[in-house]
Amino acid sequence: MSDSFREAGIIRPYSAAYSPGHRAEVMALFKAGIVRILVCTDAAGMVRNANVDIVVQWKLPASVSTFVQRAGRAGRGEGRSGIAVPKANKQYGIEHGLLRGAYGGGPCDDNILKVDVRLDHSSPDEGLYTLVQTGGCRRRVLTAVY
Repeated sequence: MSDSFREAGIIRPYSAAYSPGHRAEVMALFKAGIVRILVCTDAAGMVRNANVDIVVQWKLPASVSTFVQRAGRAGRGEGRSGIAVPKANKQYGIEHGLLRGAYGGGPCDDNILKVDVRLDHSSPDEGLYTLVQTGGCRRRVLTAVY
């Protein structure tokens, strides 16, 4: 984090470890657009906020369902688009990536992106490795998962 952003109050931490007063103040500032970046846990997701444009998932969660739930917090406001960026560990074969087809990227062209999605439906991660490692359309992977 940049010290100048932190000093200006643009970046704030938010988690259940902070006092209710701190959380209320930070969330009010975030909803007002004063705090622009929230470094947070799932505690922030429990609060309705339609003004989220980008969700960065630092380290992958245990399953596709958890990632999709967190990613779905972006772009909820009327007329807004959102993007979700999984920031994966190198062990997953990538360091970072975007959900293709999001944030103006357009939908996947199923006639061009023929990707053989192979999932182990009994796996507890629900195909998370396949989702982050695919070189093709991630929406196709999500369709195969669900």
